[in-house]
Amino acid sequence: MGQPPLRYAPHFEDDKTYDQVFRNGRLKADSRHILLCYKIQFNLRKFSQEIEQKGQNKYSFIHRSRNLLWALLCQGLLNHEDIEELAEQHGTTMSVALNTRKYSADSPHRGFVYFSPI
Repeated sequence: MGQPPLRYAPHFEDDKTYDQVFRNGRLKADSRHILLCYKIQFNLRKFSQEIEQKGQNKYSFIHRSRNLLWALLCQGLLNHEDIEELAEQHGTTMSVALNTRKYSADSPHRGFVYFSPI
């Protein structure tokens, strides 16, 4: 009785916490979408610089909020109407090709990370 079951050790103290972390919705997430969010991190510096250039006094904090920026970009990408097309084109490999780093307000993807075909 002294040792928790292997399923919980050492990170989970009870069934409720374990079930929240490993609920079915998370386990059945589309790995292509997760990979797209992962790839955003390679452009965070460029996004931060662009935001800061828009207003250096207003947005000078942006370099200290890297994780927040990453989360907001990821959520914006996941809400994008062309997410399935982007996931099919760029969510199947771990590599980040040089030409996938383009982004533009004039892009067909309206300012999000623009993944162009290789």
